[in-house]
Amino acid sequence: MTPPVSNSLREYARGMAGGLMFSLPLLYTMEVWWAGFVAEPMRLVLYVAAVFVLLLGYNHYVGLHQEASRWEVVIDSVEEMGLGLIVATGLLFLLGQIETDHTVFETIGKIVIEAMTVAIGISIGTSQLGGSDEGEEGGGKKPRKNDATFGGHIALAGCGAVLFASNVAPTEEILMIAAESHLVKLLGLVLLSLAIAAVILYYIEFTGSARLRSPSQG
Repeated sequence: MTPPVSNSLREYARGMAGGLMFSLPLLYTMEVWWAGFVAEPMRLVLYVAAVFVLLLGYNHYVGLHQEASRWEVVIDSVEEMGLGLIVATGLLFLLGQIETDHTVFETIGKIVIEAMTVAIGISIGTSQLGGSDEGEEGGGKKPRKNDATFGGHIALAGCGAVLFASNVAPTEEILMIAAESHLVKLLGLVLLSLAIAAVILYYIEFTGSARLRSPSQG
């Protein structure tokens, strides 16, 4: 059954808001603008393909539409990439990063680099920020999507890693920390990251986290 237009528009708006919320620091990062400025066309194609695979995995296991078919998952992923291109283009234009003196390839590179991370933010924002209370009124439970298998966990972890690491990965500060920190401190950062991930997944009950637990842990 086709959802009402108002619901679709609400989903798009929610997704774009989520995309901005999760990727706004990246849109303001000069290093990312430069990465798109100098990126080779083949690398951009590979980047788009990799993000599309991540979106397919995320939408299949944790997407907003609980009973979506494979074709609907593909459509959702394409829509999210399209919205990412729109959001990234509009904001880069307002920030003065799309100018007439730039070549077409330089402009496309900037937009694509920014838009793909925005698309991941849109996917996560749409599924995690919306509809969390639906189906719970009156004591009912929201229908569960496919429980994530090992492949699902990899897709979720990949999306999360790209989304959050991209906020800092292109900066020079990361290289400086890696070069100046002792091995013990680096190992401590790894353990702290794992501990934070465990707390998010098993303790503070983010929306959808219960679906990633094994039945014995539920």
